[in-house]
Amino acid sequence: MPKLKELHLGGTGRTGQIPADLWTLTALTRLRISANLLEGRIPAGVSALKDIQTIYFSFNDLTGPLPDEFKNLNQLSAFGVQQNLLTGTIPPLPNPSTCSLAIETTAEFYGSPKAEKNCFSNPGSAPGNCALTDNCPPL
Repeated sequence: MPKLKELHLGGTGRTGQIPADLWTLTALTRLRISANLLEGRIPAGVSALKDIQTIYFSFNDLTGPLPDEFKNLNQLSAFGVQQNLLTGTIPPLPNPSTCSLAIETTAEFYGSPKAEKNCFSNPGSAPGNCALTDNCPPL
């Protein structure tokens, strides 16, 4: 499946770590593995997805920092990581016109993108979720 462009595995009950063979799908532009029971770190192998535009790892049990290799994803325009146990620094992001990042307010992220936290307060949003949106800083 080297030409696969989109992979949606959200809510499929997957457990364990993010499968390493995902990084062999180098033509992916969209990856969604949200709402599972995945744990462990987001692997540095994510940098193999050179054409990736959106990544959603939200609503899992992922831990540790986001890998620095996110800065090598030049097509990345959006990714979601809310409702995980991630910590550390948000790596410098590539420079598309707009990047959006959703994180849990209790996550201990520091660094770029430099944006104000806009917490959702409407009844349809889960409490404790915030979104950071900003023009991404240049590398």
